[in-house]
Amino acid sequence: MKFPNAYNGSKKLFIAELISLIAAILLIVGAFVALGSIKTVDENTIDAAVGGVLGGAGIMLAAGIAAVVAFIIQLVGINACAKDEPTFKSALYAILAGIVASIASSAVSGKSAMLGSIFSAVSSLASMIAIVFVIKGFMKLADQLGRSDVSSSGKTVMYATIGLLAVSIILTFVSGLITPAEIKTAADESSAKTGEIISLIASALSIIQSIIYLIFLKKSKDMLAE
Repeated sequence: MKFPNAYNGSKKLFIAELISLIAAILLIVGAFVALGSIKTVDENTIDAAVGGVLGGAGIMLAAGIAAVVAFIIQLVGINACAKDEPTFKSALYAILAGIVASIASSAVSGKSAMLGSIFSAVSSLASMIAIVFVIKGFMKLADQLGRSDVSSSGKTVMYATIGLLAVSIILTFVSGLITPAEIKTAADESSAKTGEIISLIASALSIIQSIIYLIFLKKSKDMLAE
């Protein structure tokens, strides 16, 4: 085993991405459960609706906890890989920038939906850049090991990642802009539904990207185990 640190890091990155994928699916399921309960509520089903909302909230809370766990494992994994390949350090810097942008988005979203959406988009963009650097890191390790197949696969995955996540970021940004803070009119309700659909499409694209990325991480992990 030529790169033991990168191998250990790749295992953690694989686990982190798997947990992230599960968390993303749980988040969508939880949102559907909660929203479905709200839309079907009437005087005769108020108790069931409340239970549905609480159940959906519970699923989304579990998804949030899983996402935090995955994020921590991801940081540990990237840091381990960086000991064998400096390219991974750039991924850490991108993640740090994403954290700052995410905090800024939360801080200003209540005052300006536009500014909040911009910072949120920057945070998502930083996450995408971090993934690209991780892929490049494994591609460089593959070149050193003479595994052109993994390097070639990494290039395809990188382009797919940029394409899918770029569209997802744009759709999420648009969704944030058109979704009203409060629903007061029929137009507001229509905008909210459109925002939900766009957000769902963005989430689906992110999940597809995550699956593609997960497969590449598995291939990289197996390569480094040899």
